[in-house]
Amino acid sequence: MVLSASCVHAQSVRGTVFEVKDGVRAPSAGAFVIVHWTGRRPGFGHYESVCIQAAIARTDAQGRFAISEPPPLRSTFLVFRNDPAVAVWKPGFDTSAEQPRPGEWNLLPGKATAEMRAAMAEGLRHYGCSDDKGMLLPLTDPQGVLADFHRALAAEMPAQQEKREVRILPRQRPNPASR
Repeated sequence: MVLSASCVHAQSVRGTVFEVKDGVRAPSAGAFVIVHWTGRRPGFGHYESVCIQAAIARTDAQGRFAISEPPPLRSTFLVFRNDPAVAVWKPGFDTSAEQPRPGEWNLLPGKATAEMRAAMAEGLRHYGCSDDKGMLLPLTDPQGVLADFHRALAAEMPAQQEKREVRILPRQRPNPASR
C-alpha cells in the first residue's frame, strides 16, 4: 500500500512599487499592498473559489514590501492554489494596468474624478476574505498598517453633508379658550 500526501508551503510575496511621473520612475514609499491567497476546490459538479487568507502591508522608503502568507482561515485540503493576487494603492495615484516585470508595480498620478476615487476607495474597504457565513474578516495586518489604510480610504470619500430636517408646520388658529 502506498500513501502519498502533498504539503503546500506558505507563499511569501515580495516586490517593489514605483511611481512614474513625467517619465521618471522612482520608488514609492508608503504605498499599501494587499495580497489575497486563493484557490479552487472541488464542489458538487464544479470547482468553487476559496479565499485562503488576505494580508496588508506598506512599502518601505525604497518602495519594497514583503508579506508572508498568514495561517489559513480554513482548511486547504484539496485546494488547488492560484498565484497570489496583489493589489497596490496609494492616495493620489492609480495603479498602472501594465506590470513592468514580475514583482514590480507602477503607480501613475491619479486622473480619476472625485466620484471615481470614492468608488475605488469604497471597493478597497471590502478587500479581505469572507467567512463561511459571508461576513468580511479583517485583513491580516503583520505591520500594523490597517488603521492607516482605513484613514487614507476615508480621506478619499467625499465629505457627507449634515442632514437637516425641514418641516413645514400647519398654520394654527388661535385657541379661543386662551383669550
